Amino acid sequence: RTAAWILARRDGKGGFERNSRALDSFGRAPKGVTNAYIVWALAEAEVKGIDAEIAAVTKNAYTAKNPYVQALAVLARLKQDPKSGDGLELAALLEAQRRKDGSFPGAEQSITGSSGRQLDVETTSLAILALLRAGRPAAKLNESVQWLLKQRSGGGFGCTQSTVLALKAVVAYTRASRTTTADGDIIVRVNGNVVARRHFNKGEQGVILVEGLERFLAAGKNDIDLQLDSAMALPFNLDLRYHTTRPASNDDCALRLTTKLGSPECAVGESVPLAVSLRNTTDKGQAMSLARIGIPAGLAAQIWQLKELREKGLIDFYETTPREVIVYFRSLAPKAEKRFTLHLRADIPGAYRGRASCAYLYYNSQTKHWVEPLQAAIGAK
Repeated sequence: RTAAWILARRDGKGGFERNSRALDSFGRAPKGVTNAYIVWALAEAEVKGIDAEIAAVTKNAYTAKNPYVQALAVLARLKQDPKSGDGLELAALLEAQRRKDGSFPGAEQSITGSSGRQLDVETTSLAILALLRAGRPAAKLNESVQWLLKQRSGGGFGCTQSTVLALKAVVAYTRASRTTTADGDIIVRVNGNVVARRHFNKGEQGVILVEGLERFLAAGKNDIDLQLDSAMALPFNLDLRYHTTRPASNDDCALRLTTKLGSPECAVGESVPLAVSLRNTTDKGQAMSLARIGIPAGLAAQIWQLKELREKGLIDFYETTPREVIVYFRSLAPKAEKRFTLHLRADIPGAYRGRASCAYLYYNSQTKHWVEPLQAAIGAK
C-alpha cells in the first residue's frame, strides 16, 4: 500500500511530485536527492515497474558529481540488474571520489537534511553498500570501514539516519569478510609500551576483542598504537567512554544556546524561572534543531507549561527525561532566535548541579554547542 501511494505520485518524467505545503521549509532535500532516495527504497523493496525512474536517477547521477546520489543510483540500478553496464560504470566513478582517509564526501545534503560530518557518514555508508554490490572485495573497502567506525560516539554514529546507514554498511562488510583468511597477531602499545597481544587463527569468526586498556592510560595525553602482523587487513575500532561536566563545543556549530536561572537560590515550593535562548548564527535556514536543557536535581519541569509553550507556537515539540527537557524546532530561519522561559518547581532541599545543556541540528548531532551546567541551592521551607 505504501509503494502504491508513492507510485501514484510519479511525475511522468522519472521523478516524483513534491509536497507543495513544504515548499517554504528550511532544510528540504534537493529534488535529485529526494528522487534517488525514493527509487533506492522502491528498488530494495523489489517494487516492479520503476524502470523509467531508475533510468532517470542513473542518468542524473552521472552529471550530479554527488557521491551520495551516485551511491543511491548504483544500489538501485544493480538491484534491478546486477550486471548492468551503466551501474558498474557509475560505481567506478563513485569509487574515484573516495578521499585519502577512506571517506566519501557528501556534496549537498542528505534526504533528512544532514550536513557536515553526519552527511559524510551517510554518504560513506551508502558508498560502501554500493561498492560491495558492485563486486568490490571487502579488503578494498577496509579504509572506508575504518573511517566509519571512528565516527562512532555514544553508542551511535550521530543522528538516527546516519546510525542506521552506518550499521547497514558495517553489517554488509562483516558478512563479506566474516572469517579471517590468515593467521595473525594484534599488538597494542600505550605510550610506547606493549600492553596487550592477541593471536588469531585463520578461519576465526566474530569480533576479536582486546579489553582493559584503561588500566594503562595516564593523566593527560596518551598515544595508543595498534599493530597488525598478518597477511590480511582488518578494520578496527577503539571504544572509549569518559565523563566531563562540560564537553568542548564545536566552533562550526550553526546554533548558540544560552540558559539562565532567575534565582540560583530558592526555597521548597517556589517557582524558579529558567530563561532559554536558541539562536541560528548563520545566514542560512536550518532544518530540525533542538536544545537539550539539563535540569538540576531538586528542580522539576512542569509538563503543563511545556504543553502551553507548544500550543502557543514557541516550541514545536518537546520530550522530557529524569534530568532533561528537550525542545525541538522544525526549522530556523536565517539569524533567527527562539526565546522562552521554563518555570521550574523546587521540590527537594539541597545543593545541585545539572548536566551540561547543548544545542545542535538534529541531522548533525556530532556538532554541538555546550553551555555550563545549571546550579541551584534549595532551602527547606
